[in-house]
Amino acid sequence: MIRCFVSDLDGTLLDGQASLTAESAAEIKAAVNCGYQFVIASGRSQGSVDKLLTPYQINCVRILCNGALILDGDNTVLYAKPLDTERIKATTTVLSERNFDIQLYTSAGNAAFDAERIKQRFVNSIMKERNMTQQQASAYIQERFFFDYETIIENLDAYLAKNPVIYKLEAYCDNEAQLYEAIQALSPIAKLDVNIAGLGLEITDIDAQKGIALDWLTQKLGLKNDEVAVFGDGMNDRMMLERYVHSYVPENATAEVKAFGNHVIGSHKDQSVAKTIRRIVTEQGSL
Repeated sequence: MIRCFVSDLDGTLLDGQASLTAESAAEIKAAVNCGYQFVIASGRSQGSVDKLLTPYQINCVRILCNGALILDGDNTVLYAKPLDTERIKATTTVLSERNFDIQLYTSAGNAAFDAERIKQRFVNSIMKERNMTQQQASAYIQERFFFDYETIIENLDAYLAKNPVIYKLEAYCDNEAQLYEAIQALSPIAKLDVNIAGLGLEITDIDAQKGIALDWLTQKLGLKNDEVAVFGDGMNDRMMLERYVHSYVPENATAEVKAFGNHVIGSHKDQSVAKTIRRIVTEQGSL
């Protein structure tokens, strides 16, 4: 019997506008009221995830930063796999030399070297993808993403001297050639997990992966593998999709990701995760 639902956000639980719909939120809350546990597993930071959940008063465990951090509903740190100072220095050197824009997800919020460049990069992307004006694209990302930075890094050594806890590094570039050149240059740095996301890289500790973090969490919660249903559409979901028998991939995922899961459901645009949760709760009843 399934007792716990674990879902990725972008391309999975969120709709085609990168929003959590009222319908999906209602199904999550209904499942929780019936005794089921609900967990978010996202590459996003705490602030970005909470911006989506807070309007619906969803208070749940969150696996964040691709598995580098687990917070409970009260924001207590349950689990953490941060990057150490030496790997941050080595990684940022490689990426800065190749003109990447870099941001960090930390215990004190988000940090960036050039916040305006990162924001403009996403504005340009949204303008192209959705045929929007710059004003429309700016409003779109401000509503759906999280571009508030607690720290602007002017001197990396001075910043790292304060011993920040850094869970994840994201870096963005202009073309695939830059992307793969950087991946090759990063390969000598020990124990990194490097995940491609569009024209960007998500970099964490090698053990900071959703599947590893979820294994830890399910053991802590006393859940068996077949008591957990997982949902995901990206390569950063691959490990949890492979490891859990009740694994669901939305139709919009690539064929490569679909191969990791055991079930393919409808598109994220149709709130298929919420519909699947409702079906399972209806079939099983309250716990």
